[in-house]
Amino acid sequence: MAERAKRAAASTGGHRLGTRARALATSYAPSPDPRGLQSKFSSFLKVYVPAGSQGTLWSLFARYTAGGRIDLARTKDLSDLLHKMQQNLTAHQTTQDARYAKLMQAHRAGVQAWEKQQAAEQAKLFARADELKLSEKAREKRHELGLV
Repeated sequence: MAERAKRAAASTGGHRLGTRARALATSYAPSPDPRGLQSKFSSFLKVYVPAGSQGTLWSLFARYTAGGRIDLARTKDLSDLLHKMQQNLTAHQTTQDARYAKLMQAHRAGVQAWEKQQAAEQAKLFARADELKLSEKAREKRHELGLV
């Protein structure tokens, strides 16, 4: 049993799952993941998706990647992966509306929160770059005036 738990933790990037989701995650053979998107998706779930939906979204991720719907080797980054997950969830939503509507809502909320955080981090980087440019100009001006 301990060995199975270790395999489950390894296959889910250390993500803690319920029994059903853990069984699903270990039963699917993962596709090649050269960019480490599996662990990034696991982190995304932990931070942005409500606990009640994490296991189901993780098992769908396992199904989509093992079943060939999402090829991790051809997926550019986490944003691209989230977009592909959303496309697959939308396709499922048309077949099983009530169940997947809730998952889609949780996924969208997580994606929006993630995008908001990315925008905030980018704004900080731009502000810091502007700060550095201004300090560089001030340094040049002091040098020109012989104050250095």
